[in-house]
Amino acid sequence: MKVPRESFVVYRSFLESMDCMPTQDAKNRFIEMIFHYGLDGIVPEKENTAEYIAFLGARPVIESACNRNDKKKENGLKGGRPRNDEQENSEAEEAYSEMNTRYRT
Repeated sequence: MKVPRESFVVYRSFLESMDCMPTQDAKNRFIEMIFHYGLDGIVPEKENTAEYIAFLGARPVIESACNRNDKKKENGLKGGRPRNDEQENSEAEEAYSEMNTRYRT
């Protein structure tokens, strides 16, 4: 996972985990843990708290989404499929127009 990053994906399951926490302070600490990890890669110190346990469940999800996004970005920088030559384009256009005229009548 590359850090620091400008964004990361937040899932509904994070909110559901947060809703189960006993106090507003615990919810705030959980949000801080998620954002510090997702944006800066900072792993919180090990604690025996509800928010840390919820973070342990969210951590692999964040890593997976970030890695998937990094791969998409790398593949996008490669450029894409090479262009067809003119003959292939004209043959494809002819086949397309022939197919359209067949179905219209």
